[in-house]
Amino acid sequence: MNRLVLLALLAAARTASAQVPDETAPKLGPEVQADLGLAVIGLGLSMPCGEHLEVMAEVQTTGTYFLPWFDAGYSVLGFGGEIRATWFSRDGGQGLYVTPWLRVDSVKGSRDDAEGHTRTGHAVGEATGVYIGWAFRLGHRIDVRLGAGPMYMRFEVPTANGVAKVNTPFPSLDALISYRL
Repeated sequence: MNRLVLLALLAAARTASAQVPDETAPKLGPEVQADLGLAVIGLGLSMPCGEHLEVMAEVQTTGTYFLPWFDAGYSVLGFGGEIRATWFSRDGGQGLYVTPWLRVDSVKGSRDDAEGHTRTGHAVGEATGVYIGWAFRLGHRIDVRLGAGPMYMRFEVPTANGVAKVNTPFPSLDALISYRL
């Protein structure tokens, strides 16, 4: 009987100590983020939405310079915005992360040396995907994320020689450097 009481007391003490927050553990907070992915260079601001979740909005420039190398579409170049939500497996934005994202961009493109001929010279398109990767700290305020995942891009720029079209899935790389405010 004494052993049973001792086990119950130890279990209760362990449960109580597990519920005490660790004040030294890093917390998610607002960050300025440099997005240096495969098809994008951007600057964003993220805000926490819980202990393991943040949402980020960014302005960015995009390009599909690499698609012609793989006969996967035309090269387009433009600018736009991106939103992403990131879930982290560990407190403070560390460890495994999963990030679904969506970009909407105004792009220019050419087909067989004919530039786009829309009234504004641009066409609007989108790209979406998900990254899975690892987030880690480089110092007191600097965080780094490295990941990969699938994306789908859709851009169509009318030209005199037809449509400079990007309508393809493609592997994507995520590289993000954050500065905690």
